[in-house]
Amino acid sequence: MTIPPAFTKWWKEHGQFVRAGGGQYEISFAFAAWNASRREALEEAFTVCNDIAVDRWNLYKGHSPYTGSEDGRANPYVEGESDGAEKCAEAIRALSQKTAQGETNG
Repeated sequence: MTIPPAFTKWWKEHGQFVRAGGGQYEISFAFAAWNASRREALEEAFTVCNDIAVDRWNLYKGHSPYTGSEDGRANPYVEGESDGAEKCAEAIRALSQKTAQGETNG
């Protein structure tokens, strides 16, 4: 198991290490919980960005819940907002998947 620097920093500041030492056994369980929490936060961020992308696209196209008469309909700026939010969502999802596979530095 490779422990990323971000977890090591957290462990030294907030983990069992500051209270009672904590060996490799404690570290491995804490890391599993920390990593699961991180993935959950990344998935939540993905959902928020994706929802923004869909909302901006619906405004741009005049799809429900919009009527097509709102400011922003067929506006290239709104289309850009949708594209940007979509790219951000894709990057967050990729990071979440790498985190799940243990391929990031935390």
